[in-house]
This record gives sequence, structure tokens and C-alpha cells, in this order.
Amino acid sequence: MMANMAELNYLKQMNIKTSSETLYHAAVHSFVHSANFSEDLQNLYKMTFFILQAKYFIETNTYVKTKKELLECLRGIDQEILNICINRKQLNQLKKTNLRLYIKNLLIGFQKTFNCNCNICQWHIN
Repeated sequence: MMANMAELNYLKQMNIKTSSETLYHAAVHSFVHSANFSEDLQNLYKMTFFILQAKYFIETNTYVKTKKELLECLRGIDQEILNICINRKQLNQLKKTNLRLYIKNLLIGFQKTFNCNCNICQWHIN
């Protein structure tokens, strides 16, 4: 039995939601417990490309192959996150206290992706 387009879109959206939630959880866990937060943050930002790429595909039905192409298509927080992803090696130069801005940006962006307004998400962001 073939799934119809509505079912496929729902499955794609759930995949993005689950990926975003996993990234969100990993970001919070890393920030609290990691001994090498800068490296972890780089890896987390690296994963954002695939989530943003899938999200853009669902929203526009257009597959964008490269980060550079996708950066031109995105706006707002998604564009900011992808820009950091592209330049993530520069995060090595920052101290953990300065990295808080980058983790907050990541958390806010993906909180919006899966539309979570729970107290736990709000606590992590504030």
C-alpha cells in the first residue's frame, strides 16, 4: 500500500521534529556536561545543515544540495544557524562563556522548528 502525499509530508515533518529534538537534547547535555564544549558545539552545528536542508525541502519542495546554496535560500534564525555551521571552525577560538551565545542561538532556532514552549525549553534558553 502506497502512502499518499499528506502521509509522506507528515513523516518528513516528524523526522525533522525528531532530529531537532535530538539535536536540542544533545546541545543541552553537552553544554552542561562536556569537557570539550567547543568541539561538541562544532559537531552539533555540523548536523544542523541536514535538518535545515530537509526542513527547506518540505516547505518548498525544492532540494538544495550545498550549504552555500541553502544559505542563500534561508532567512532569519535558520540562515544564522547555517552561517555558523559553515564557519563552525571559528568556534575553537572562543571561551565557553562566549560560546553561550552560540548554544542559545542553536536552542532558540530548533525550539522554533519543533514549536516547543514547555518550561524546560524556556529554562534552557533563559
